[in-house]
Amino acid sequence: MSNYTSLFFLSFCFFFQFPSVNAAVLDDNGDLQQQADQDFLYENYQAAVRKYAILYESGQKDESMLYRLAFLHEQLSEYPQAIFYLRKLQWAHGAPIIDAKIISLLEQKDRSLPEGDPASALLLFSIRYRWAWLGGILAGLMLSGLALLIKPWKSRATFSLVVAGICLASSAWLLIQWQGHSPRAVIVLPTSFYELPAYSAETIPLPLLPGSTVKLLQSQDIWQQIEANGASAWVPAFVVAPLDEWE
Repeated sequence: MSNYTSLFFLSFCFFFQFPSVNAAVLDDNGDLQQQADQDFLYENYQAAVRKYAILYESGQKDESMLYRLAFLHEQLSEYPQAIFYLRKLQWAHGAPIIDAKIISLLEQKDRSLPEGDPASALLLFSIRYRWAWLGGILAGLMLSGLALLIKPWKSRATFSLVVAGICLASSAWLLIQWQGHSPRAVIVLPTSFYELPAYSAETIPLPLLPGSTVKLLQSQDIWQQIEANGASAWVPAFVVAPLDEWE
């Protein structure tokens, strides 16, 4: 096969085959969405949650999908998984009633589960609207700089200093919020808590159960170090579901 023939073949694959593959994937997702919706309508929650989970992993992480997954896991009495999706909602969309709903799930069936160490409202706010914050700070600094170029200079100096001070204070606040931030995760499976990353290590009696929110520290092989309420321990990595707050 000549070089020109090879180039033509590759071009054909790129422009015609790839779109058809993508269309097939979209069609498959559409069919799966319809099947999941039908299972949900007929209250076949086990089948519905499996299919919605596949759609979620494929990238459908909008607000309605998170609400539906949380609802399905709650109906199946899988409260830790329901709390995980509620926490995702809280990070991504700032739903105001999430905390009250999580507390009610933690208290289901006379279970009093500790909430763990969820993020503060200020941290949630600063991460969720980080691009608006950064854009506002940049615009403020540019505005203060432009004001100094407009004559008379002295009449604009106070305004420029005030705006620049507000922007710098906002920047410092954001840095303080983000620098001390550790990513969060939800414990979704029962586990013991270990002093070291090994099953042979001593266990620690931490007041945490599935559904609790914890900070993620360092990882090692199959182990993840977590922290909640000032106490840290090691757990198998598969028992925690990271929240991916910066998505």
